Amino acid sequence: MSALRLPSRLVWRTTRAFSSARPNCHASVPLSNPDAPPDARRNVFEHRYADKLKKRVEATEEPGAAQRKDNSPVKPLSDLLDLGLILRKPHTPTQISALWNVYHASRTNGTGRGFLSAAIPVDVYDSLRHRAKMYPMFVLPLARKHPALEQEEHANTGAHEFFLMEWAFHGSPDPPSPSQDPLDILASPPSAATSHSPSSPPPPTSTILFTPLGEYKLRQSYAQPHLIITHYTELAHTHGTVLMRGEIVPSSNNPSSFMLSQIDAHLLALGVQRFYLPSKPQGEDEAQDARLELVRVFHEEPAKFKWEELIEAADVGLGEK
Repeated sequence: MSALRLPSRLVWRTTRAFSSARPNCHASVPLSNPDAPPDARRNVFEHRYADKLKKRVEATEEPGAAQRKDNSPVKPLSDLLDLGLILRKPHTPTQISALWNVYHASRTNGTGRGFLSAAIPVDVYDSLRHRAKMYPMFVLPLARKHPALEQEEHANTGAHEFFLMEWAFHGSPDPPSPSQDPLDILASPPSAATSHSPSSPPPPTSTILFTPLGEYKLRQSYAQPHLIITHYTELAHTHGTVLMRGEIVPSSNNPSSFMLSQIDAHLLALGVQRFYLPSKPQGEDEAQDARLELVRVFHEEPAKFKWEELIEAADVGLGEK
């Protein structure tokens, strides 16, 4: 196993200033073996949070919700949207996106706190998952302001909290079908766009887990993720859309508060795009190409990976701490 170690100055900043970790902790972050075949080294951590995801789904399921027939830890999209109605009556991707965002904006007593949502074109999702299968793990920094660092020799670089992000794939969902209510079908027959069955299954559903690096170094597989992003692909073939849902984990001490602010969650989600989407046309955006190269080096040449370059390339602004 290859491993990366944080430089001592960055270890102090991540563990002492922003977590309960011991200030001299130098636990390393394991990476997959770069010499192994791609299929063997991808998704090393694919099942690390499977049980936790399942428990979280069970805790938020509404009475009467449909039960999954597979072993996926992801809550079915049919629990969140009336897929039968969407397929039975014509809906454009723009309309589906609006429904998805309005639904999440109505959560948490109408405030939308604790949730992110977006509709992603299927070709963009395909680009994301292609790179994610090659490089299923990375670290994203969030810039922080901390008064204890103002007098440091390198205070101009600021402080950063690092989050370990881990992709996992859960197989292709069953293609949705229009509602079987005979009265509704007589009144509104299925549209031409959705009346045929796709020749191939939808792309696999995926999740991204974001865990503070300091906490992961202390607790490894027992570390608590602070943000879970899920990509739902049920409508990928019928509407060319993948629905993204972000759930910020509630605080264990106060269920009405969350482990991350909305701004921090948005910045982490933006970091996924910055480091996993190739520039279009490829090679014309040097900054984006440099970010993609950092992800490759992180996995394949960890000895050459430089945390300072990561901080410079991230450029995701300040969080709220």
